[in-house]
Amino acid sequence: LAHNTDIDSEGSWIPVNNICLDDFAGKGIKYAGYRIADYSSGEVVYYYGWIGIEVDFNKQNISIAERATNFTANRPILTGQTE
Repeated sequence: LAHNTDIDSEGSWIPVNNICLDDFAGKGIKYAGYRIADYSSGEVVYYYGWIGIEVDFNKQNISIAERATNFTANRPILTGQTE
């Protein structure tokens, strides 16, 4: 995902095994969104977040540049947002 992309319930959620290094290689920091399901209240609640990933051109080095999670239930976060 690009910088300032919404991570929320309207996102296009794909299985983690559909992510490929070619999606990131040599493209600078790109983002992968995630959601955490919490069932403790008896209903499912989601917390949304992102991980900034950088992969070098030859796919030899992978770096997690940063990450963030919005711990307000069912509220979106933008990729790159830290506050």
